[in-house]
Amino acid sequence: LGLVVRRADGWTVDQKRSNRKTLYWSYPDVPMLHWRRLLSWHRITNMNLFNGEWCLLEDGMEDTTHILVVDTGIVLYDGESIEGQDLELIIDEEGGNPTL
Repeated sequence: LGLVVRRADGWTVDQKRSNRKTLYWSYPDVPMLHWRRLLSWHRITNMNLFNGEWCLLEDGMEDTTHILVVDTGIVLYDGESIEGQDLELIIDEEGGNPTL
């Protein structure tokens, strides 16, 4: 089984390009977004690949938006929750273990 990471607004993590330091978000016909991890990531396990502090990168430039992901998948943007932007982890039927 594989792992799909998505938000209710339709954005999904591109697992082929993403790693523990950078998440690449894709959405049809929209330029890809990047999240860069701010804190140390060397102790991250598969159970909490996405938890922690991130910054948003758009067009290769770091945005001032501070992103915090907590254990439940809730995402806070500069301390605020935005409807439809929390993470959903979904087991699909096609691939193996998460690669991030």
